[in-house]
Amino acid sequence: METGETGFNPENLSQEEKEEILRSVREKWIALSKIEDLLSLHDRVLDKAKELRDKYPDYEDYELYHLFIGSTTRDRSKFDFPGEDSVRKFVDAEFEKLENRPLRHQDDV
Repeated sequence: METGETGFNPENLSQEEKEEILRSVREKWIALSKIEDLLSLHDRVLDKAKELRDKYPDYEDYELYHLFIGSTTRDRSKFDFPGEDSVRKFVDAEFEKLENRPLRHQDDV
């Protein structure tokens, strides 16, 4: 189920589904951390993290928020933000941009 679907509540996921999403987001996050334009990604992450902090007073309770900012993810009472605020959705979109970038040839370096 897509995180942005109407009525989707990330808190209704099973523990197994949450662990699979965490694994997927971690893998994508690692790939994103190796891109050439890391400073631009960092700026987008900071903007998104600030937006979430401003919108959700309980932002520290969200497991994927902590993965997003590089903090400890365990023992959080909530998993991900709903709808367009979803960390999973943000990381998936950034990863999709990375996958769709034209490949650079060795001669271009």
